[in-house]
Amino acid sequence: MASPDGPGVALRLIRALMWLPPDLQPDIVDGLLDEAEKVYSENASVDVTVLDLKARRSRDAMDARALRVRQVERWRRAAKEASGLLRFVHLQTALELARTSGLSDLADQVRREMHQVDLDLKKLSTAVLIPAEQVEGLVSAFDDEKDWRGSLLRFGVYGPPSGDFQQNIAAVENQMRAAPLQYLVTKVMLGPDNTPVRVVSSEADHREVALSEHEARGVALWALFSAEILDRIHLRHGLPDAGDLTKFFTTPLIPQDTAERIGQAVLLYWQDQPDESGHLLIPRLEATVRTIARECGLATFREPLGEKLGGARGLGDLLVALKGRLDESWRRYLVNLLSDPVGVNLRNRIAHGLLPRVLKTDAALLIHAACHLSLVRVGEE
Repeated sequence: MASPDGPGVALRLIRALMWLPPDLQPDIVDGLLDEAEKVYSENASVDVTVLDLKARRSRDAMDARALRVRQVERWRRAAKEASGLLRFVHLQTALELARTSGLSDLADQVRREMHQVDLDLKKLSTAVLIPAEQVEGLVSAFDDEKDWRGSLLRFGVYGPPSGDFQQNIAAVENQMRAAPLQYLVTKVMLGPDNTPVRVVSSEADHREVALSEHEARGVALWALFSAEILDRIHLRHGLPDAGDLTKFFTTPLIPQDTAERIGQAVLLYWQDQPDESGHLLIPRLEATVRTIARECGLATFREPLGEKLGGARGLGDLLVALKGRLDESWRRYLVNLLSDPVGVNLRNRIAHGLLPRVLKTDAALLIHAACHLSLVRVGEE
């Protein structure tokens, strides 16, 4: 038998014996697995592998289930002995084992433990130097209009801030070729509350996530500019009348009652209430996307099937379905901004209570999306 530090060829030999036809397997296999469990009891990854082999070999369903429970508990014990990100990774492994083994109650316990992990992550930041005259040239272009209507119209036209779709793909491809190693390992993407939102393993997965992250950086940069632009518009043209804002946002795809709420959100923003503005905007943006999808001939609800309830299709689902019906660069901007878990994801972060407070830059992005959606028309050349 190999040392406790590593199994060497021991487990490989045991596996080889298990692969033999049942009538050719020696009687010592179970004894070897018992001995391996004793030797490797302090090595979590090897110990769990031994338990897995024993579960596969078991002919008793209850015994196999008990071995799966022991696997999960072994990773939970390893997690208690670790800290930070390593503890989280061990719990993530335990959760996956519990889920795939049908141990739903145990999976719920592990999920609760994952929420309590202090990842002790370090923030990394970088600086992008943009000449002041370039920033001023961009910002001043929006307030250099005769009234706020012209400024908001230009605001909605500008973009998409996430960049041109084809150019973004080319940039990601270049990035993957320049630094291939970081795209060869499996990684777990975490959400704002340190919950896993996606496991990235295949090359296609890495490419898709890298594209979302690239687009999100463009949106984050635009957030800074958009807040300054809206401040300049307010400073230059003052606070509009609420009724005039309602008329501005009323379109064939945005009914008057929705437009009134969007206009009120803009006023709240200009009255230094971005949190209230953001919460008022999110459902109106979703309602507008739903109307656009319906006018494009897409189903906006799911019918009940048996015991499965019907209901409205989610915003993310609708934005995916609109592919080929909206300009792809703008569609991807809306996906990243509102519903992509790896992107900015403001709709889900706000609606699910994951964003403690909507910041001014967040609300500015939502107003930009509203201004753009007010320009969308369906079926017009």
